[in-house]
Amino acid sequence: MNYTNLAIKKMVEGGWKFPRWGLKDLQLEVEGQYIGTWSNDEGGPGYDKIRIEVVLLDPLAWQALGKALGWSGRIRARYYTQLATEYVKNPLDVPQWGFQMLKFTHHLIEGKSIESYFQELLTPSNK
Repeated sequence: MNYTNLAIKKMVEGGWKFPRWGLKDLQLEVEGQYIGTWSNDEGGPGYDKIRIEVVLLDPLAWQALGKALGWSGRIRARYYTQLATEYVKNPLDVPQWGFQMLKFTHHLIEGKSIESYFQELLTPSNK
């Protein structure tokens, strides 16, 4: 299973839309650094590609992912990463989607992959 593809589909299910997409029937495929979109809209079938970071760095996409996964409320938490030598001194107070987006960027900074982050996030025992 491609968890990055699944996460992006969840973002679309939650309401995220790329401005060029006026699509009725959307199929997404993650292709390396791009997301390929097959569509069947008013203009007939078509194919388009966008860079994956257009989606993954868009806060609205993370809000939509949170909506699709049922995230609600805010998180007030201290967190720790392998790059930090101690807990962050001032706790975060952010929406849950924002905390997940922050964890995603830290995951990448630590040299881990996009796919491994979404596998961890979307595995049923971690939801």
